[in-house]
Amino acid sequence: MHPVQLSSIDTNLLVVLDALLQEGHVGRASKRVALSPSATSHALARLRELLGDELLVRAGRQLVLTPRAIALAPQVRQLMEQMERILRPAESFHPAKLEHTFRVLTTDHIEFVLLRPLDRFLTDEAPRVILHNRPMVPDAVEELRGGRADLAFGVFTDLPDDISSQELFKDRFVTLVREGHPVLARPLTLKRFAELDHVLVAPRGTATSRMDLLLAERNLKRRVVRTLGSFLSAPFFVAQSDHAVTLSARIADALAPLLGLRVLEPPIAYEYTLTQIWHRRWDADPAHAWLRQLTARVASGLPALRPKAAKLP
Repeated sequence: MHPVQLSSIDTNLLVVLDALLQEGHVGRASKRVALSPSATSHALARLRELLGDELLVRAGRQLVLTPRAIALAPQVRQLMEQMERILRPAESFHPAKLEHTFRVLTTDHIEFVLLRPLDRFLTDEAPRVILHNRPMVPDAVEELRGGRADLAFGVFTDLPDDISSQELFKDRFVTLVREGHPVLARPLTLKRFAELDHVLVAPRGTATSRMDLLLAERNLKRRVVRTLGSFLSAPFFVAQSDHAVTLSARIADALAPLLGLRVLEPPIAYEYTLTQIWHRRWDADPAHAWLRQLTARVASGLPALRPKAAKLP
């Protein structure tokens, strides 16, 4: 016997079959599925041919189920219940009831600037949600595609079509040096900037940064003497040395007063946008959409970037 191809079967017959097996009566089954008795009888004839069994047979003035029909009845009922669950509209989403762990790729820059204020809203609106942050990796897109991460926060360009994105907030480069650093004695020209002993923050493990590329466009190369994986550790690093670090103005404004650092405007201005990205399969997921919307709401409430610092005398 050749297997039955589902594509060749009218699946509406399953609805009629379930009604017939539950009611054991063509008239009652027809009312249950909103068909005429003649249409239900026609469907029964098709089912008998398809299944090779009478299904319902006359016993006096009644119809009774055949042994095959009795065996099929609970299986068909279970199948119908599964179909109903699949096709049922999604229930209303309530963050307070959500129990879920979101896996996020990020940097300590984002954790410091955005996820700290986000934490308060998460605690208030969805106390059962867990946010599991992992360090940013070079292949963040593949992590999202593979389902190993739900969201990634950072600066992204040239994203593929299957990755969705949303801009969150802007930041810009400033340079930090310790109070009393020799560079403070004269204006910070491009040449003097390049000659500083620089600390490079590279959370993705890259050897160059946007600043290096901007300098290269001007035929300059800076001297990088230390490479770190953390934006937050870099200010502490330069506070006790003659190194300089160029990083987020939002981080610099928070830590410079605490560490006795001077905030300088680098000779090349650069503003950038921080973005959240995710795989498109999560576009319509209520829980994922809620987290993205909450993150965007928190980002919109961040303080505006302060005016640029004054140039050195």
